[in-house]
Amino acid sequence: MNFEEKHKEWKAEALERQLEKAAEEFLKKDKKAKEENVGVYKEVEKFRVETSRAMEELGSAVDSGLAESRKLGADAKMKKIEAIAIQAKRSRIW
Repeated sequence: MNFEEKHKEWKAEALERQLEKAAEEFLKKDKKAKEENVGVYKEVEKFRVETSRAMEELGSAVDSGLAESRKLGADAKMKKIEAIAIQAKRSRIW
């Protein structure tokens, strides 16, 4: 009889053990998912910082390029004006 009682008790506890095991697995998976989400959030934030820095660098590069272009454009205009003035002087001399 002692064996039968222990067997019944063991069977009753088997369901409880199974539920505990399922709960532990769920908690492990949930913890792992949360850790992965934290990693993803960190990667997204890192990407945002890098993107904003790159956009700032791009903006300053474009601004400096445009300034240089304007400067070269002004120099080219002056050279054209000087060339026209020289041509006009030559035409008067001939």
